[in-house]
Amino acid sequence: MLAALLLVALLCPGARAQVADSGPPLEGEAYTAAEAAYKAFGQGDYEASAASAAEAVALRPDLLRLHLLLIDSLVAAGDLIRADLATKAASAAFTGNRDLEGRQASIRQRLAQRPASEGYKALEKGDAKAAVQAARSAVDYVPDSMSYRLLLLNAQLADNNLPGALATATEAIALDRANYVPLVWRGYINQRLGKRADAVSDFNAALAIPGLTATQQKNIRLISADAAMASGDFNAAIELLGSYSRTDPKVITRLTDAEGASQRRGVLRNNGNMPPPVQECSTTTSGVNCELEAPAVLSILTPVASPEEKAARETFEAKERAYRAERDKDYKSAIVEARKAVQLEPEVAASRLLLVNILMSAGRPAEAEVEATKAIDAGHSNAEIHAQRGYARAKLRNFRGTMSDWETALKRGLPPAQAHNVRLSLADAALASNEPMRAFARAPEIGREL
Repeated sequence: MLAALLLVALLCPGARAQVADSGPPLEGEAYTAAEAAYKAFGQGDYEASAASAAEAVALRPDLLRLHLLLIDSLVAAGDLIRADLATKAASAAFTGNRDLEGRQASIRQRLAQRPASEGYKALEKGDAKAAVQAARSAVDYVPDSMSYRLLLLNAQLADNNLPGALATATEAIALDRANYVPLVWRGYINQRLGKRADAVSDFNAALAIPGLTATQQKNIRLISADAAMASGDFNAAIELLGSYSRTDPKVITRLTDAEGASQRRGVLRNNGNMPPPVQECSTTTSGVNCELEAPAVLSILTPVASPEEKAARETFEAKERAYRAERDKDYKSAIVEARKAVQLEPEVAASRLLLVNILMSAGRPAEAEVEATKAIDAGHSNAEIHAQRGYARAKLRNFRGTMSDWETALKRGLPPAQAHNVRLSLADAALASNEPMRAFARAPEIGREL
């Protein structure tokens, strides 16, 4: 009799699972099963309670209070998956019931916690695909959770699935239009997809949300400035950040880069990319709250070289290529690069000498004589060029011209070892051209060097 009264207390008005049910009163086997379920629940044997409650529901599916007893027993037993299934079945029969809706929300919130935790862990490990799968499971359980949708969005970004992340951001915006975070994320994604106008629209919409804190507004502006600079819209970046203190390290780095690029004092080394925002989520009394922060960045402005600096670099590189090609006996390439160096700095004797030397090494003395003569006639020669023209003329059997060049080279001054070789060659040329007196004139100098 006492058990019956207690059972009535549970299943009738005033108890936790109570709702007004229509239909015949609970009796017979269904009553017995329900009574057993209550007793087991009271004794903490929730699995037995769930088994008896399931039996009672099968006998009297028209009674909502029995469904609620089954759901509560399964939750108490820790069998959340079966509890969710039981809630689904009851919801199909009792549409719009608040008791069922409340239980279903609670059950699914608890079911979502595990895949959400797995999603965060997978992201930390760099396993983007596992993170996407886990986050999607959490969203399926609690589709109205902003934090789970943002988890899915970040997992999709890690998986480089920009179209999927864009769709998730759009769904999150519809979920809470007063939340700036999904709007900024969509702006970032649109920027990466090359949809500049859509990105600007999203960033502006985020800035227009009422009630933003000063910190939130500044971070949105910093992120929007990153997108502007990625698009080459430096004036937009300056406009976004110009009102902030230039002592703020995040502001000054971006602002200085934008100003430098706008004034053509340098170019940005960002390849059209922007750094992603940093998302931080924390648990509060009202749930999980997520914020976005602009990342700290280093300057990406590369100063533009002056025309003189650019020419000097190009000349140096041409010479280096010429030297390498000559060492590899690739004289054709060496001559091409040496001619480039002469074109870039025609007034520099060293560049002209390089070309003459390579032509001689390539066995092209006639061309070497022509280039040496050009340098001499232009007034851009030195002793070494005269000496090299002398060797070129010797190859061409022009001994008179050879001796004249070598004598000029010796007068202008050559390094000792080179001067000694030129004197010997000059003596040989003088003897070969039947001018012994010229040869004898060099004999004392040659003797002193021996």
